[in-house]
Amino acid sequence: MATRPEISSLAEAIAGSMAALSVEEQRVAVALYRQLTSGEPVLAGSLAAELGAGEEEVERTLKGWPAVYRADDGAIVAFGGLAIPEMPHRFRVDGRLLHTWCAWDALFIPELIGRTAEVESQSPVSGDLVRLTVAPEAIVAADPHEAVVSMLAPTKRFDDDVVASFCHFVHFFPSASDARPWLDEHRETFLLTLEEAFELGRMTNRLCYGDALRNPAS
Repeated sequence: MATRPEISSLAEAIAGSMAALSVEEQRVAVALYRQLTSGEPVLAGSLAAELGAGEEEVERTLKGWPAVYRADDGAIVAFGGLAIPEMPHRFRVDGRLLHTWCAWDALFIPELIGRTAEVESQSPVSGDLVRLTVAPEAIVAADPHEAVVSMLAPTKRFDDDVVASFCHFVHFFPSASDARPWLDEHRETFLLTLEEAFELGRMTNRLCYGDALRNPAS
């Protein structure tokens, strides 16, 4: 198991692995997260209409980002940790079933979308379920209470390979003892409590999307 860095340092490392976004780009990202929660693929024109921006400008922004996944018609089906297609971590918003790329995504995305999510995920070791209710401002329910999150400090920029290079190392476990075999096999990972992982999300959101969160598009 790797030594766990300070949460603030980890947030800076994660933010540093992401592209620095202008205020306008931050607003595109947050709008995309929020539109994906409808459960329907998102077109650039829909984002442009919400933001009062040009469709070509929005499309250029999207094409400049890694790991933006699209359907055959070009509509976006997954972005930045949130996915419509099935993935291991279930993320239900307003009754609509979505998925996240890793466990931690389920903890920081509720603040960005301004919605409470019901989260369900299986331990990769025991298969036992972890169930959470995550509001924008806090984790309001956890079963079991002693659940933890495995984490990896990024060492390179996030790119189209982010799911394999980062997300596959970030899981929920019902307890630290359940996680131990995973940590023994993945020596670069370490554990965070749910509260620490949630606070990491809030810090990272401020670093990456703070301007958009303070000044949302009207």
